[in-house]
Amino acid sequence: MNSPFDTGQNILIANMLIYTSRNGGNYFYLGIENDKVYFSIPNRQQPERPFQKGITNTQFTKLLQTLVNNGAVVTKDFPFRDCRIAAFYGIVNTLNPNTINKTHDRISLLNFQL
Repeated sequence: MNSPFDTGQNILIANMLIYTSRNGGNYFYLGIENDKVYFSIPNRQQPERPFQKGITNTQFTKLLQTLVNNGAVVTKDFPFRDCRIAAFYGIVNTLNPNTINKTHDRISLLNFQL
């Protein structure tokens, strides 16, 4: 599985749409800086000023390894309980199309077999 931290494997470009929430909020990839992957999320009070969030390389790599090794990551695997879960899914899905599925409490590899 590709990670945004893999040199030469990152096809993400700044302001690329990575995820759309059920209520229509768009998440955009912003880039990598200081060992973090950054993305923007909607700001309902000031739509012209989206919030910026980030996931560290260590967090992202650990989650990606859990996904590959176990065939899924579940809510308890995440060190956070916020929009970064959806962003993780969006980034992995963009870099590895048609390989994962997201439900309410789980991100699973499609066609995973032990």
